[in-house]
Amino acid sequence: MTAPPSTTELAIALGRRRATGVLRVRVAGGSVQLFLLGGRLLWATSNDHRTSLGAAFVAAGLLTPVAEAALSSQNRSDDDLVGEMVTAGADRAHLEAVRREVVRGRVRLAFVEGEDGRFDEMPGGLDGIDPQLLPDVDLVAIGQDARRSEEARRTQGPAPDSELGKAAHEVLERYHARATDSWYDLMGVRRSASPAGLNRAVDERIAAWAAVTDHPGNDPELRRRASLMVQAVRMARERLRDEGDRDAYDQLVRRGGAPTAGDLVSEAEAPPQNFAPTAEADSHRDTPKPARKGLLARLFGGGSQ
Repeated sequence: MTAPPSTTELAIALGRRRATGVLRVRVAGGSVQLFLLGGRLLWATSNDHRTSLGAAFVAAGLLTPVAEAALSSQNRSDDDLVGEMVTAGADRAHLEAVRREVVRGRVRLAFVEGEDGRFDEMPGGLDGIDPQLLPDVDLVAIGQDARRSEEARRTQGPAPDSELGKAAHEVLERYHARATDSWYDLMGVRRSASPAGLNRAVDERIAAWAAVTDHPGNDPELRRRASLMVQAVRMARERLRDEGDRDAYDQLVRRGGAPTAGDLVSEAEAPPQNFAPTAEADSHRDTPKPARKGLLARLFGGGSQ
């Protein structure tokens, strides 16, 4: 069974599709709702107390704890709270700055703790909302940065400013984006790269990622993922080595539906096809398997003609 996409993968896909609707993400303390218009983040709401707008206003010196407690008891929405403070004479620019930080905090929460993300399309449902409401909030960038930092902390990876640390972050980034990355994204090259340029880039990437795999001080899960990604990069290069196969893959990329990095990672992660856990199963090991033919079969991992 294919694993569900991560919050990162959902956000990237929704941005590319210029989707409009609500991405609902379950987190440890409740849930987060991310409102998208044409693929852009407009607003984020949450019932998690760690990203309460009222608490943020108190921390910024815009609201007293007593006043915040009174407003919270009335279950005021974020918009109601902002409206009341504007009416009371609070500086609008200061309010907006705090409000944007609250949105960023909710996005980080969705990416770091989020699970079971679900997107509900709302064509026409967000009409009238100003698309310039939050022009400097980049959903994917904030989420990726938050997830990178959290994962580096959790896996006890190398120092982020070291060469090994940079390679580890790159491994994790590409591992999480595997469902949407093309083989070119995986190898770190453009589709127009020459064979020689592609080989150079792949050799450099393999060397950097293999160092993450081989470092004994790295977290076992980090090393496992790095090993899978190294195998996937090698497979991508091998399957695009033939000019005809590469042309066929490029056509699939242009039309949509091309195999992704995730296909290669899954293949690298799967046990060998002829793996036999019992002596009885060993008796079938030499049974020939029908070869898959054609360019696309080779791209997807089948036999050659």
